[in-house]
Amino acid sequence: MLQRVIIIGEICAFRDMLFSALNDVLKQRAPFLINSLSSLINSPLDELQKINIGEACAASGFKLDVDLALANAIKQQANTNGLDDPNEHYKISCLFIVFIAISLPHLALNPQSCYKASLSGIIFLR
Repeated sequence: MLQRVIIIGEICAFRDMLFSALNDVLKQRAPFLINSLSSLINSPLDELQKINIGEACAASGFKLDVDLALANAIKQQANTNGLDDPNEHYKISCLFIVFIAISLPHLALNPQSCYKASLSGIIFLR
């Protein structure tokens, strides 16, 4: 399970790097598009409305508070496992957070781990 969490973290870090590169290219090539989306994101929208424009934001390199790809993957996983009860989702989420909190010290003590402050404190395995 810890290895899966590490892989998910590395995928998210790589995705953030791709978003940054895409956003930089679009700022040079299509600044009108970036300015329009930026003003739309910074407008006083509630979270549900931001989720509705999330795919357009992801396609243009903007990072939102909610990761739509991860949310859709979790939703699909829950549907295939037959977890329809919101209480079960809550319990599993709490257990997962506790698991990560317990595993972080073990990961930090791993001699193959290295901390890179330049990457917002992401821990990588060598």
